[in-house]
Amino acid sequence: MLRRLFYLLSGFVLLTGCIDVVETDIIEIEEKVYISSFISPENDSLTVNISRTLPALGLEFDLNVPDDNIMQFLIRDADVRVFDSSGNSVFLPFQENNLKYSQSANEFPILPGETYELEVLIDGRVYTASCTIPMGNVEAIQEEINIMDNEFGGREYTLNFGFNDILNGDNFYYLGAFLNIDDEFDPRRELFFDLEAYQTDVLGDGTPLSASSNFFPVFDFDVENDSVFLVEQELVLQVINAEESLYQLLRNRYLNDLNEFNPFIELAIEPNNINGNGGTGLFAGYRYFEKRIPLAE
Repeated sequence: MLRRLFYLLSGFVLLTGCIDVVETDIIEIEEKVYISSFISPENDSLTVNISRTLPALGLEFDLNVPDDNIMQFLIRDADVRVFDSSGNSVFLPFQENNLKYSQSANEFPILPGETYELEVLIDGRVYTASCTIPMGNVEAIQEEINIMDNEFGGREYTLNFGFNDILNGDNFYYLGAFLNIDDEFDPRRELFFDLEAYQTDVLGDGTPLSASSNFFPVFDFDVENDSVFLVEQELVLQVINAEESLYQLLRNRYLNDLNEFNPFIELAIEPNNINGNGGTGLFAGYRYFEKRIPLAE
């Protein structure tokens, strides 16, 4: 189930397009190792992304080149292990089907409140990082869907959903939602909450938190009855209670994308907790809760 949760959590590999190095006598380009992994008791696997990275300065980006050019930046021969606080460990082999290091959570359950250590060995170099899984998880989501007829004869849908902050501790939340549709080519349609997707309990322990978004369910046309009808689908509401570092990563990436072409705003620096020469990235924990709502006429 959770393989589909928040594509942004499973897709944080730095290289999204091919990078061609431009030869220059002016700068010396330093290669780094990018490591990212986000683990949760609610997830069915442990996954680690590892690749070589190069800074953008002096490089030419081309998104139209074959995937084979991207493959040269992947690291396939690392020794990757995760340890718990008692010294128990699990080995994560490289999986060619998804180009990641992964292992079933059945082999090494992730527990709330536990601290984990990530250890990556590459060509004799050791990279380490640690994370602590948040203890609490959201237990319920309340939602309200308002439907209004617009001036064009169609319907406008607005979702308001909320939950109560988890008591006893500082919490950092990421909110998401999508339409799950029985459509082979377009089964998932995201809802967008902008900055409301990133929330904390800074206003007080147990504070009610909420977000809203417009959305457009899928309709089809009934030729025989000359009418439109709502296609079978469900609205999936999601809340992540994340470590602060993961919350900052998600929020900073959103703000950086939003302000990419604004010359008056300095881009935010993404958090990095990878120890080791030339290492960068993030190892962090989170909790996950979802609610599924069937949509019908």
